[in-house]
Amino acid sequence: MTQIAMKFVQWDVPELEKLKDSKVYKLRERLDNGDKLSREEKNWLTRNVKECCHFKRGIALMGYRFDFSDVLKRYFVKQHGHIAEYYAIDKTALRSVLYGRIEDIIECTIKIKRSMKVTIEHSFCPYCDEVTELYFRIINTILFSGNEAELRESMRQLEKKTPLDEYFTYGYGARHLWVCQRRPSDKTKIFEHRIMMVEFQ
Repeated sequence: MTQIAMKFVQWDVPELEKLKDSKVYKLRERLDNGDKLSREEKNWLTRNVKECCHFKRGIALMGYRFDFSDVLKRYFVKQHGHIAEYYAIDKTALRSVLYGRIEDIIECTIKIKRSMKVTIEHSFCPYCDEVTELYFRIINTILFSGNEAELRESMRQLEKKTPLDEYFTYGYGARHLWVCQRRPSDKTKIFEHRIMMVEFQ
């Protein structure tokens, strides 16, 4: 049987059994037993995952990590002129923990095959609708590619059919693809940070 939570700190922590009355323990236990969560519980879980500073898809309590990656979905949210990545039970739960006007929520429903690892390294500058649309086209191109060869060909096609090179630049290392954004003030220059990287495994 899989342990309900894993210790992630170096120092001494209480026995896991002593956390049985905590809400996060009870929710993880119920999910392991196949129980369905109420709307309040889904919202609570999503909020606490969002607020956890240690893990993207888990909740930390008393030195233990409670992993919820099996029930969380990945979303990109456009809000206040920026795009951010979140993990949530569903869109309703995600909306309940965000403040202000939400322009768009996109669920990443395609799982990355194990031959590639995708990392969003830095936010991008959505200074016009076209650059925002191309950003999501790049993400979709990566998500729908099953291996390095498919991705290389798909990126070539994207560059051929869209003004990709006007807003972004990309290239390949020995075992990865990197993507950077061009500066709107001078498109011969790029921002300092890469916005994403795909590692070929």
